[in-house]
Amino acid sequence: MRLGHATHADWRIACELVLAQLGLPERRFSRPRAHARLSGLIYASAPLAGDFARIVAELAGRRPDVDWFGACAPGIIAGQGEYLDEPAVAALVGGAGLAPLPADPDSWPSASPPGGLLLLVRPDFIDLPVRLRGATGWLGADAVFGGVIADGGAMSRLLHPPAHGASALAVGARTVTRSSAGAVAIAAPRRITSIRGGQIETIDHRPALEVLLEDLRIGPVTELRRSPIALLKVLREAIAGQGLLVAIAPADVRRAARPGLASHRLHELVGIDPAAGQIAVSGTTIPDERLTLCRRDAAAARTDLIRICTELREELEAEGCKPLAAHYVSCVARGRHLFGSSGVEAALIAHNLGECPLIGFFGGGEIGNGQIRGYSGVLTVLV
Repeated sequence: MRLGHATHADWRIACELVLAQLGLPERRFSRPRAHARLSGLIYASAPLAGDFARIVAELAGRRPDVDWFGACAPGIIAGQGEYLDEPAVAALVGGAGLAPLPADPDSWPSASPPGGLLLLVRPDFIDLPVRLRGATGWLGADAVFGGVIADGGAMSRLLHPPAHGASALAVGARTVTRSSAGAVAIAAPRRITSIRGGQIETIDHRPALEVLLEDLRIGPVTELRRSPIALLKVLREAIAGQGLLVAIAPADVRRAARPGLASHRLHELVGIDPAAGQIAVSGTTIPDERLTLCRRDAAAARTDLIRICTELREELEAEGCKPLAAHYVSCVARGRHLFGSSGVEAALIAHNLGECPLIGFFGGGEIGNGQIRGYSGVLTVLV
């Protein structure tokens, strides 16, 4: 597969640079053959959102041998480059066989089973859980990957079909996916035992706030609960100083084969009720799910990303397989915001996964291993 990527304020020059890297179309046949067509994935960054339609038209006109799909995202990842807040275009062309699936997930099983499924969705697309359940039930959790194209509006321009706010693209090649939470546990797993009004009421049959403060080693708990101002102060310091997040996993997480927090969803602590002893986290939780306090920082994210790259490389080497390309979706809160400079994640993938074309984007939600994730990285290899 061939990869092209470039940054330039003028979208025409960016496209020209990308096309030069992709090379010329293959020799045209007098009678077109279906198997001679290629698939192409286009990602453009947010500063080029207003020109996205022109970018697509330019690439389609210059490479009519390619069926094009893609989206415009806040930032894109290609090769060993990461483009956040700068105009850039990336394109991957090859024979992996991308093809759109119908909008109704119930009709997917009637299609020929692909090797994997790439989901590109807008944040206002309310049917994502339905799509994800249908896809994972059909193909298995490890075959479904993608992300939410944050933040809506012009940034969320999708191809095929633009009217539905989502693209479900069948990938002809076999896919293998790993997810990196990029966080480390700072306390033992707990069990959510009751929910009231959308807030976590009890953990391990005790007031949730009491358990939270205990796991953070903040006290004395009774005194802090009587002083909401003091309580808020110490919690803010803990969140800012430790990169505090709440990891949530299904009740059967102990049977999961994923190491560390890879089976967990990461959520923010968004509220407390000192009087009732309740806490609130972003996203939805249900009783019996497992809750683990964790710390998110650059060192933990770096270590976990190296882990998933190594797992994928060793698995493919054991099978005697060579990757055709790799696709990576990273949270918009990662990248240089987490690592301090651009290109860290792409460089880590290139070094630890091995040489293969890499394309992807920074999203407002990552789809991998059967979950809608946050603050994570989802790496998929096409084999």
